[in-house]
Amino acid sequence: MLAMCGACQRDAPAPVAPARRTIELVLDDGVPRTIPIDGAISLATLIALPPAIWLEVHGEATDDRELQLDGPARRYPGSEVRVYLEQGRPALGVFPPVTPDMPPEVAALARQPSASLTGLARVHVVTKRTALPGLIVVDGTRELAVTSDQLVMLAGIQRGESRAQGWALVDVIGLARSTTGIQTFQIFGAGDPITLAGSALRDATQILVLKQNQRGEYVFRVWASDGRRPSRELRRVTKIVVD
Repeated sequence: MLAMCGACQRDAPAPVAPARRTIELVLDDGVPRTIPIDGAISLATLIALPPAIWLEVHGEATDDRELQLDGPARRYPGSEVRVYLEQGRPALGVFPPVTPDMPPEVAALARQPSASLTGLARVHVVTKRTALPGLIVVDGTRELAVTSDQLVMLAGIQRGESRAQGWALVDVIGLARSTTGIQTFQIFGAGDPITLAGSALRDATQILVLKQNQRGEYVFRVWASDGRRPSRELRRVTKIVVD
């Protein structure tokens, strides 16, 4: 009997350790750090530089969703950016302040994030800008340069977890020429050009976005206004031709 019990013990599977819940955290162009997430953590406690100088907090999920927070201290005054657990998975969120004088129903709402990303895999905090590559808008025979200084001054668009984040294409083209009277336009990059009617620039049912990815390349995306994934995409954009 003892021998049989010993065999049972030898044959029993070893206990499986629970999966460690971690994210990758990067400050500017520094070395990524692996951070364990066991509960709510203020992002400010993980970054040596104060939130007031954060230019951007960029979160990436395990399934390709993203959340881009431009100047979070300015955009969400008084709020706190946190990493936390949502249904046992790491998440990134912006939480407004909760004060003792708030009615319970208001405090309950304030405890919910203003913007969030679940299934979090990576957070990149940016405190210094790298130069953006050049972009050309071709209008007839004219080649009009859109500079990095012009682009960074544009107001970004935010659509929460829909990922429609970046610069509205109509605003990008508007840096080079008037956006009225455009019949068609083409976006050139890696792959076949995307051709759209000029009316698409102001179509309320979709969102046309140009953004910069982590490699410094421009990416063009077309979103339905309520979409969670882009319907069309072109990477490494270098040129926009308008007619």
